[in-house]
Amino acid sequence: MPVKFRNWFIDSFKKHPEPYIGIAGSNVLKRIIKFLDRFGFVTIFLPFVLLAICLAMLPDYLLWLILIAIFAHLAVSVIKLFKKKSP
Repeated sequence: MPVKFRNWFIDSFKKHPEPYIGIAGSNVLKRIIKFLDRFGFVTIFLPFVLLAICLAMLPDYLLWLILIAIFAHLAVSVIKLFKKKSP
C-alpha cells in the first residue's frame, strides 16, 4: 500500500469516520481503526475496506453470482485435490 494513500485514508477517517464505517456513532470500530493505525496494521485492513466498498456498489444479483462462482471454484479445487491424493 502506498504511504500517500495510507495517510490520505487515515486523515480522512479521523475527520469523518462515519462514512467509512457506515454506522454513525460506532465507537468500537473507530477505536479498532485507531488502534491498528497506532501499530501500523492499517495497511492490512485497507484492502478489505476497499473491497467492501467496491462490493457494496455492485447490484445484489451480481454480488451473489460472484460469491457462487467463488464457492464453486473452491469446491472444484478441493475435489481435485482429494482425487490427486487417492491412488
